[in-house]
Amino acid sequence: MPRRRLLCLLLALSCSGCATSTRASWAEYCKAVAVTRIPAAKNLSHGLVAISRSTPRLRWNDQGQVLMATLAESDCKDHGPFCRDQIGKPVTLTGEVWLSAAPFLQDFCRSLPKSRTADLKLRLLQRLGIAPEGVPADAIVQLWINPQDFFRPCADPEVTDGECTLPPHAGNGSDCPWASSAWMCHNWENSYPSACGPGVNPIPFPWTGLGYTWDWSPDNPTHRGESEFVAPPGKTVTIESVTGIAEYCGTVNCGPASAHDTAPPAPAPSPSDHP
Repeated sequence: MPRRRLLCLLLALSCSGCATSTRASWAEYCKAVAVTRIPAAKNLSHGLVAISRSTPRLRWNDQGQVLMATLAESDCKDHGPFCRDQIGKPVTLTGEVWLSAAPFLQDFCRSLPKSRTADLKLRLLQRLGIAPEGVPADAIVQLWINPQDFFRPCADPEVTDGECTLPPHAGNGSDCPWASSAWMCHNWENSYPSACGPGVNPIPFPWTGLGYTWDWSPDNPTHRGESEFVAPPGKTVTIESVTGIAEYCGTVNCGPASAHDTAPPAPAPSPSDHP
């Protein structure tokens, strides 16, 4: 076979495989959106990460701030708060930022088998309950923040315990189950528009409202992802590091980019269903 035809065939097969993979991802994702729309007692977690000095492996600084992590875009054409030139500086958040406790997300991705490193971003999107397409994020930002400056997005928003509660009336899927909280209802309505699939706008989200992300990977039977928190706009944080996904997860080493310019030792792996 001529080389050019062989190359075209390989490209066609590659694109066909990508399309199949994308369709499968959207099928799993939309199934997660349907499952999480109505909060259920069986999905409650009693092992959420408590933001407390007594929780092992949380990192604290001398100002009483805790280290948290968020998935973000490293393209800083607008010089946003998560640019590398902001590392070590206090910045004011201009919008809501969804957070997880810094060590546990890294534990998870560093414990993945090598077979999953090729689609590392997709696996993190699954872990964090984010759509398989349409999200330009390519880095993990670690930041210092006061615990009183963020909350757990559930019916009982305190961050110092390890569980959330169900709303008094879960609803039927058409009415907001979180009627007692304007913020919860607003986020529920934004998370569950009428349609789900590639190209749909706005993109729905499998938001649990139970304090953790819904890991929509079929490899995780519990579907419990990371404990999640929200920092409102106007809060001040200090950027500790901005790290590409592959480097953050330990699959490449490009040199550290942090306030201390030192790479932390690889943490011990955590269970894949750690909430």
